[in-house]
Amino acid sequence: MNITVSNLSSNLEELVRFTCDYLGIQPRSLEVDVLEVTGYQGMCIDLETDSFLILVKNHEGQHETLAHELVHVKQYMKQDLGSLLGTEEYETSWWEQEARSLSKQIMEKFNERNDSKKQ
Repeated sequence: MNITVSNLSSNLEELVRFTCDYLGIQPRSLEVDVLEVTGYQGMCIDLETDSFLILVKNHEGQHETLAHELVHVKQYMKQDLGSLLGTEEYETSWWEQEARSLSKQIMEKFNERNDSKKQ
């Protein structure tokens, strides 16, 4: 898995690897960069088979946003998300509900792991 993290806070690559392991995915290529677009905290773009670009707003909640967008990577890879976009209302779609729920779980596990490393 080739990971490129640009212009964001430290330990985001560690979060990417942890989240991919947690979700059971191994994208061929994953690039993470800053997004400064009004109205979005993050965005996942399916570039080609198993290659993704994740754009994340540089803000306090960027770790959870990144975890949320990585759930979308899982959905593209395992659940054919690309063919489903536009078929349901965005905010109430199963993929957004799953991304919100799993990103919270991922951050809890990631933070627990990091807290236990400090002890």
